[in-house]
Amino acid sequence: MGNFTRRIVWKTVGFGYINIAKPVLFRMEPDDVHNKMIKMASLVGRKPVLMKFTKLIFVTKCDKRLTQKYYGIEFKSPIGLSAGFDKNAEIIPAITAVGFGFGTVGSVTGRQCDGNPRPWFYRLPKTESLIV
Repeated sequence: MGNFTRRIVWKTVGFGYINIAKPVLFRMEPDDVHNKMIKMASLVGRKPVLMKFTKLIFVTKCDKRLTQKYYGIEFKSPIGLSAGFDKNAEIIPAITAVGFGFGTVGSVTGRQCDGNPRPWFYRLPKTESLIV
């Protein structure tokens, strides 16, 4: 995709997010939004046509200066998905499709744990942000 086309796609995606998706998502409970995002990303990761389309929209040509190598592992991007978002490792393929260089998934414990109490997510309306 050429730069002009990519800019048009990004403007359309940005318009759709700001004017349609964000108002709808911000009316829902944060935990529900998280669960729906995991389901959607999982679907993207299982369908090659959706993976290709997602990469086409989100992944730009990587700048070689961003590539880093640590302990024999090469990372195309230093930007990763933080712990807690994909605790059950359901969206690993989709993580790369949107351009993350790496992601972290759930943990393993020696015995069952209750985990953190809910709510796991909450909003800061003033800054239009979400805390996990």
